[in-house]
Amino acid sequence: MYSIKGFAAIENLMMGPRRFSTRKAAPVPLSDRTKSNYGVRVRSFGKWLVKVGRTQHNRLAGVDTVGGSAIEPRHTRRALAVSDVTKLLDAAERRPVAEMLTIRRGKRAGQQGAKVSAENLARAQHSGLERKTIYMLAVWTGLRRSEIKSLQWGDCHCGVQKPFIQLRAVATKNRKADRVPLHSEITQQLTEWRQRCTQLRADAGPQQHELVFEHLPSMVTYKSDLKFAGVAYKVEGKGVVDFHSLRKTCSTRMAAADLPARIRQSAMRHSTPGLTETTYMDEDHLPVYEHVAGMERLGA
Repeated sequence: MYSIKGFAAIENLMMGPRRFSTRKAAPVPLSDRTKSNYGVRVRSFGKWLVKVGRTQHNRLAGVDTVGGSAIEPRHTRRALAVSDVTKLLDAAERRPVAEMLTIRRGKRAGQQGAKVSAENLARAQHSGLERKTIYMLAVWTGLRRSEIKSLQWGDCHCGVQKPFIQLRAVATKNRKADRVPLHSEITQQLTEWRQRCTQLRADAGPQQHELVFEHLPSMVTYKSDLKFAGVAYKVEGKGVVDFHSLRKTCSTRMAAADLPARIRQSAMRHSTPGLTETTYMDEDHLPVYEHVAGMERLGA
């Protein structure tokens, strides 16, 4: 039987000779959530040992876990304001073309005016429209990155009276076939994106089983789009705006629009209202002042 060190040695061999090093990497501190998950699994393992008769007492029952509000997130996410979302969508569409037209060398380095073929320019425009559609879809529907990545044209029903996306169970986090309603703005954007994809093909266009998006933006691309838009990725005391923050933005926008709590929970596909009201809520973007200022006077 192989020992743990034996498995580590085999793993190093599989990673190739270039990965060998005499230096030891500094250990990365575990987050509270990771520690809690490890603790729960260790205690469950102890229960299993008792259940199958390997031992009479669960000696792992005393393993500590960090739970509930005691868990400190590694980084806090914040939602984007509507103005920042507009900037991001505009930047995502314009940046590929702008970078392709940017002169890289010489006295005019950094200026626009580089010679680009019509084919490369069309490719850049296609990439920009794709990223804009992805970001808009995430903000309007709250779809996770993995769900957007696996989205097929057969899942999108834009030509019906009440447009929606029918997520396949295999593509969702909870393995449920959920239906996501579509706002008219994102419905129009998806329709425009499909027309664009059809124009680039010689046949009738994308088939039902084909993916809606070929290239999802990486974290580097996403951060570059934020920078081009003039939106800070991280704000001290407020948090970061990674891709999953677009899901939080969706939830916060629905709350700011006074949608009932149960409707928001259903739209976000949350199992409990606490997720909708706390984890996926950014109070900085709620109209708190407007509601307080609109209260009836005391008449004193």
